[in-house]
Amino acid sequence: SQGALAALRCGAALPTVDGKQATWDRIVGDADISNHDLYALCESFFRGSQQELTRPYYLRYFSDLPTTAAIRNGWVVELSCMASFPRFAASGDAVAAADALLAREDLDHFVRRAVSDGTDDLRRLSSRPAERPGVRFTQGDLGAVAYAVIGTGERTLVVSPGFVCHIEIALEHPRFRAFFDALADRFQVILFD
Repeated sequence: SQGALAALRCGAALPTVDGKQATWDRIVGDADISNHDLYALCESFFRGSQQELTRPYYLRYFSDLPTTAAIRNGWVVELSCMASFPRFAASGDAVAAADALLAREDLDHFVRRAVSDGTDDLRRLSSRPAERPGVRFTQGDLGAVAYAVIGTGERTLVVSPGFVCHIEIALEHPRFRAFFDALADRFQVILFD
């Protein structure tokens, strides 16, 4: 049920050492877990606000996740590797570990695809300065509006990400951040929600 999946996501996101270890053990070693349960755990394991807590798992991903191809197959392996990719590990060490894994000739092709995609994002993020734009607020007639400014280009580009958005979470996500950073190379980008 959706309630059970939400409970799994919440449990995987809990910021405790024991909780993270138990979740990791299920992700990499539970051969009997349902696909939906597995994806829920993978999606919620790494959190932007828990980087110190999950840092030990950044490099373990590159050694542990490929072994899951022995207990799972096909898209299940690929989707679980994609969903659990350590997207907040933008560092030279993580990129080097990913490159070493991708150099293996015996690497399952589903794992290879997920790691390759995630590594492209990490490479872009780790090559940029660690600028973290702060979210600011301005008061309008109908309430407060959150916004962030990225880049210093001569022209201004205002981006409205959609009907519902959480700027801080969007800026933590590697693909969104890479997109906004690419825009910021040419513009002063103003994001708001």
